[in-house]
Amino acid sequence: MAARSARQWQELRWSARVHLARRRSRRPRRPVAEPSAGGSLQPLLVDMIEGRVGSTLLMQLLGTSPDIVFDRVYPFENRYLHCLLSAVRHVDQPLRDRPEPGAAGVLDGSGGSLPFVPLSLDPVQLRDGAVSALWAAFCAATEAFSGAPGRFYAEKALADDVDLLVRSGVAARVVHLVRDPRDVVASVRAFDAKRGYPGFGRRPGDDDAADLDRLLRGMRDRFDAFERRAGLVDSRLVRYEDLVRDLAGVAAELGTWLGAALDPAAVERGRAAMARHMTSADPESSIGRWRRDLDPADADRVVEVLGPAMRRHGYLG
Repeated sequence: MAARSARQWQELRWSARVHLARRRSRRPRRPVAEPSAGGSLQPLLVDMIEGRVGSTLLMQLLGTSPDIVFDRVYPFENRYLHCLLSAVRHVDQPLRDRPEPGAAGVLDGSGGSLPFVPLSLDPVQLRDGAVSALWAAFCAATEAFSGAPGRFYAEKALADDVDLLVRSGVAARVVHLVRDPRDVVASVRAFDAKRGYPGFGRRPGDDDAADLDRLLRGMRDRFDAFERRAGLVDSRLVRYEDLVRDLAGVAAELGTWLGAALDPAAVERGRAAMARHMTSADPESSIGRWRRDLDPADADRVVEVLGPAMRRHGYLG
């Protein structure tokens, strides 16, 4: 019999993987142990539509409570949880099926997928158990370091962090943060111009039109995720416009939900130190800035792609 080529052996391995996956899908799964019992903290994730939506301001507000743990270092993006989840988020996916990392996956690295066909375990169960174990280890480490348990750990969410926690049984709380997408686009462009280089996932060689479409796809995916999670996670919706115009009211609402005291006055006192993060003369003038800063064709394109989500959140009549 003729020797099989390397390509044929590769196809045989993938066929075996598919066959095993189908067998496992028919096999009843044992529930993953409840992870919350192993962690002293509850995740408090700020999940936002893509771009500049006020997440730094919201993290400043959350940082006024001693009950909420995170590194209070501007721009509040020391993402411990995301880094830990990146080690296991793809463990149930064949290496060739892993998605290419986008703007939200910069920290994902190359780990997570098993580079062979697993025969001794269910990789989905491994992933979910690993998520809960990592969370318990993180809680233990933070408590050992501080000498006292907190109540929440706050982080700006990336990629599918929230979904991973929900699937693994970790009881997270989530703030869904939204802003008029037209203002998001205007603010992203102004911030890139201010600092002198592009960010927010803009790819080399993309013109404004291509980058706009990429940004809108990302925002549409986040809006869809917020809708999909309805009833699956304990969440609150915060609009950027309310955060700017009524910080005290948002603080009172979130504080009641969390059972934690938030201090909007402390945020106001520190506003001058955040001037480097701002691209408007004041926060109030950042609302509706698209009318003066955005080309009408770009504004129409935003509505064309995101109109239904904008209507749901009060950005269109």
